[in-house]
Amino acid sequence: MRLHSLEITAFGPYAGTESIDLDALTASGLFLLEGPTGAGKSTILDAVTFALYGSTASKGTSDDRLHSDFADPGTTPSVTLDFSVGGERLRVRRTPQHERPRRRGEGVTTEAMSVHLERHEGGTWTSVSSNKAEVGTVLGERIGLTAEQFTQVVLLPQGEFATFLKSDDDARRALLTTIFGTHLYDRVTAVLDGLRTEAGRAREAAATRVGLALAAAAQAAGVEGADADRLLALPDAERPAALDAVAAALDGDRAAATARLDAAAAVLAAAESALAEARQVASLHAALADARRAQEEHELGRPEHERLVEELRLAHAAAPVAVLLGQLDDAEDAVREARQVVATSAPDVDPAAADGSGADRRELLARADERAAAELGPLVERESALLEARAALAGLAAELAAAQDRCVEVAARAEALPGLVAEAERA
Repeated sequence: MRLHSLEITAFGPYAGTESIDLDALTASGLFLLEGPTGAGKSTILDAVTFALYGSTASKGTSDDRLHSDFADPGTTPSVTLDFSVGGERLRVRRTPQHERPRRRGEGVTTEAMSVHLERHEGGTWTSVSSNKAEVGTVLGERIGLTAEQFTQVVLLPQGEFATFLKSDDDARRALLTTIFGTHLYDRVTAVLDGLRTEAGRAREAAATRVGLALAAAAQAAGVEGADADRLLALPDAERPAALDAVAAALDGDRAAATARLDAAAAVLAAAESALAEARQVASLHAALADARRAQEEHELGRPEHERLVEELRLAHAAAPVAVLLGQLDDAEDAVREARQVVATSAPDVDPAAADGSGADRRELLARADERAAAELGPLVERESALLEARAALAGLAAELAAAQDRCVEVAARAEALPGLVAEAERA
């Protein structure tokens, strides 16, 4: 950071406007502010700090009493600083809070602090901002120091150098870190500290895992009590040999366990084979039991079956006769009608003669009945048909007898069927 010029107006003990060409003073490299006490040396330092931060470097100076008591009350106090930082030239003008006479009437009014920041570009000054917060942010980013750090390192007003030297290590380290940019080394140190902490934690975790592994190995090998404690307490150099011995013992136990497992597997395979055969036999027994239950149910239904067979046989036998029986009924009805006709036509005929009995009497009545016979001629044909129906009925009776014989034969075969079924099941 390089200061080029400073202009002070109605500020502190300076009643008028004072301009300081700092470039001319620094041409030889160094310059000295010299003068008796109260000459205004600290005010110059306060003016630089006030222009940059809005506060003074001296702790005893109040920021709201910067207006010079020697200046005219109507003169506006101000500080203008021209400086370069980070390859950029800036100019800041700041006025402190102060009281001025009212423009109308009597009394005074308070003017608030104001600031204006400009940047030198292309040979002219360009306005950057007049907002106090924005100006403070821009200058803070460019300078990289707070007001307190700036006064302690860059200015060090009268009496403050001893305070800096008497500060504790943490305060001076933080200030010097900010000044000389040692943040990288601080970050490296922090990273190394973090790595050291993580390495310590990893070592402790590894030691814990080693202890758990040793305890598990001892438990698996059957090492308990004092022997297990001795194994855990062995130095790192002696642990491999002890673990090799434990591993050898475990290998022996594993071989024995493997042999027992193989034997158990063989027994299990034989048991599974026997179980499969037993299940097959049980399935066959279940099928046989089902067949026997079905046969028993069939035997229980035999009487009903025989009854139905008999009904079927009789139905088949009666089917042809039914027609003849109907014809016989028709013929008998015709005979009854003929007898009624005879009785009507010859009421004096003996009932016995009308029934066909008493040949002598019929002979006597034959002549009387000739005329009636002529009328009954058609009935003769019907009577002939009746005789034929009776003959047919006799033939059907013979067929019925033959069918009955066949039913007897079928029943005999049905009785022999269970034996044949049993013989087939045995086969």
